[in-house]
Amino acid sequence: MRRSIKIAAVLTLVAGVVASGAPELLAIPLTLAIGWARSLGRFLSVVQLSPASVVWSMFLVGVLVVGTHGFCAWVRRARSDTSGPWQWRWTCGFYAALVLVLFASGSLVGVAHQTGWMIASKEPFFNRRHEFILERSRLRNTGGAVLELARSSEWDLARVKRELIEFPPGSNWEDFAFYFLGETNGAPDRVILLRRNPKYQTEIGIVERDNFHTKPFRDLIGLLRSSP
Repeated sequence: MRRSIKIAAVLTLVAGVVASGAPELLAIPLTLAIGWARSLGRFLSVVQLSPASVVWSMFLVGVLVVGTHGFCAWVRRARSDTSGPWQWRWTCGFYAALVLVLFASGSLVGVAHQTGWMIASKEPFFNRRHEFILERSRLRNTGGAVLELARSSEWDLARVKRELIEFPPGSNWEDFAFYFLGETNGAPDRVILLRRNPKYQTEIGIVERDNFHTKPFRDLIGLLRSSP
């Protein structure tokens, strides 16, 4: 008991020192330990299970468990040196242990794979917060410049599109992709801009009538689909 308390105290002390000096390092063990929860959420959001598949799977699992229990009970009755029937909790315990072993094996493989990927990856472990602040500032500055260009062109976005295509080489605008969205008559009425580098594709900028605002990157698909 005392040994466990000492180990817990040492781990707490180490975690406190790391959190005060380099809190980003705590993200490594946390990601390896519980990072699967976020991936599971993304997986469940795209998986569609039909009621027939769920019912059929439950039926097959039930048949497997009942069949296993019947077989084990028959083997136990056939042995003359045993007393008492085979218990359901033994059957359920066996399959629970089997599921835990499979999950543990999958977790071990996943941790080993992620650790190897983190070691071999050329990307840095952590992205500095000031980098994203700087990129957000560049997005807003570029969006403001496009807004002023649209105003100076009297909101002739076809002309704006030509000028964006003809911007001088080496301009900061080369780092951005521009999408022109229009109404049913085909005339563009808004401009969407985002960083070409996927690393910084966290926000999109939207230029509309006398307005520039940002939205999360996940809203881009919905905006593109809503435009004719």
